[in-house]
Amino acid sequence: MRKVSAMSIYGSLWSVIGVLLFSQGWRLLDGGVWIILGLAIGLAKGHFVLRKVAAKTMNRWQGDGLRFSEVWPVRFLVLMGMMMVLGFVLRFVPVVVRGVVDIAVGMALFYGAIYFFRRAYAPVGPEL
Repeated sequence: MRKVSAMSIYGSLWSVIGVLLFSQGWRLLDGGVWIILGLAIGLAKGHFVLRKVAAKTMNRWQGDGLRFSEVWPVRFLVLMGMMMVLGFVLRFVPVVVRGVVDIAVGMALFYGAIYFFRRAYAPVGPEL
């Protein structure tokens, strides 16, 4: 797999999941301060955490002949599974908490996806 393709797939995946989580959180909350809180947490997490995760992921990929295990390492797949379990567990917490978490995680993922697209389609790959 080419490096640009892997970056596009990661960016698309993070974008789609981010939009889905954000819209789910938006439906759960009735508006007001909770949505603003979720947005603030999500932007902070996206800027301070997921931007670095995106940079580390892209820097780990060497060349254009990427194998499946390089694009999707086992620890990443385990982490995805753990996040899915956490999403299931969140069904049993109060609606306000779940809504804020969904908005925050969705916003952070969408924010982080920008860095994959920016690096994939930049004329000269900028450092993050």
